[in-house]
Amino acid sequence: MNVPLFSLIFTCLTLFLQARPDAPARLRPPFLKKGDKVAVISPSYAPSGEKDTTVVAACRLMTSWGLVPVLGAHVYHPDSLQVDLGIKGKPLAHRLEDLRWALRDTSIKAIIPSRGGYGAIHLVDSLDLADFRAQPKWLTGYSDITNLHLASLAAGVMSIHGNMCVDFWRRGADNPGNRTLYSLLFGTLPAYHLPRNPLNVNGKASGVLVGGNMITLEALMGSSWDFPRDEPVILFLEEIEETMHAVDRLMNMLVKQGRLANVSGIIFGGFTACKPDLKFPSIEAMLRPYVENLGIPVCFGFPAGHVEINLPLIEGAQAELTVSDEGTLLEFLMP
Repeated sequence: MNVPLFSLIFTCLTLFLQARPDAPARLRPPFLKKGDKVAVISPSYAPSGEKDTTVVAACRLMTSWGLVPVLGAHVYHPDSLQVDLGIKGKPLAHRLEDLRWALRDTSIKAIIPSRGGYGAIHLVDSLDLADFRAQPKWLTGYSDITNLHLASLAAGVMSIHGNMCVDFWRRGADNPGNRTLYSLLFGTLPAYHLPRNPLNVNGKASGVLVGGNMITLEALMGSSWDFPRDEPVILFLEEIEETMHAVDRLMNMLVKQGRLANVSGIIFGGFTACKPDLKFPSIEAMLRPYVENLGIPVCFGFPAGHVEINLPLIEGAQAELTVSDEGTLLEFLMP
């Protein structure tokens, strides 16, 4: 095959996938290279001020990686929820403006939020999915950024559930979550081998990896931003500062609304600072009866979420989950 013909076929295939955001073969953003620009924005809560150490330290780390951090115009928007909702000002519009800029600016090759918190759910209805597909770029983050992962997924573009600026500052360059994120952004796919957890359910499954913060994910269930129903899914769930009552209610929602019907495997991450207000030894022990008879592999205690070691997961990528007496293996089936 000559090169021009190959290029034509590749271009047609790319346009075909871009025209079908529900296509199982999702777009993988290009991996980064030295000198690439990275947008730092605050789509949820924001750091405290223009000399905030979170952003300064994060930019220093990204610079050491050979990247060029570029701050959004409103990265330090006011943090008051009342103001964030647009009741007293324009911060909602400012956050949307920064996100659109980061998606549309052709010189920006990745987007790393300053932090999570709350508020990204207000942006999703105003986003144009074509902005995600026109120039696919890696979006990282977790917690409230789950909203944007679901938007990217709806657009048919992969993203990374992983650390943000606040984690670069708090945990430093040597943290395994930060080191692995660096390697992934530059093109090294991770394969995770974890020791056996006594609550695990053995099995092997493949599917598109989706998920994130449990309460954030379920707020969008049944909407245009819901995770796929028509293909096998490996579902990742984590939570922070919710009660056992709340987590139990969220799990019941998944079960009773039939959202586990196409789930081929489940990965439970960290359940951090969750109040033990029911008589279970742990959140995980409470969740085990819901999943033990589904006939699918289930991994408990995966190091991802609001935990010290937050290993990056590629949302929208085909993955294979193997849970056995020897432990858990998670691999990403990407070229």
